[in-house]
Amino acid sequence: MIADGLMTLGPVRFKTDTIKIKKLTDNIMCGFAGSVADCMTLMELLESEVEQYPKDLMRASVNLAKTWRTNRAYRRISASLVVSDGIVVLCLDGEGNVIEIKDGIIGIGSGGLYAQCAAKALSDIDSLSNEEIVTKSMD
Repeated sequence: MIADGLMTLGPVRFKTDTIKIKKLTDNIMCGFAGSVADCMTLMELLESEVEQYPKDLMRASVNLAKTWRTNRAYRRISASLVVSDGIVVLCLDGEGNVIEIKDGIIGIGSGGLYAQCAAKALSDIDSLSNEEIVTKSMD
């Protein structure tokens, strides 16, 4: 998992060293895009779901999506999350979607689609490591 660290305010690049990845447990990582306050709120909710279902990331993520969509306090949260336990990669959004990413390659945020396309193209090159693929796709 990699993040660009870019924070924007409208069209302005405001900050380039934002930490957008958080380790939730020893084996679960979460990346985010969107409002920082919204993302932190969602990650806290996800952490509590993971505590309930530590061996079932899909169930924890679906429960988060249910809360996100049905609880009035969270409905207006605007963010996207990518969560992985090393086995499954999931993309969660405010529409209630919990999408399992089969090839493990997903991009979120304003430049996410570009990075995702680049990573998919680079993944066909056998001589590149996963780290090289994600680093090159962010250039």
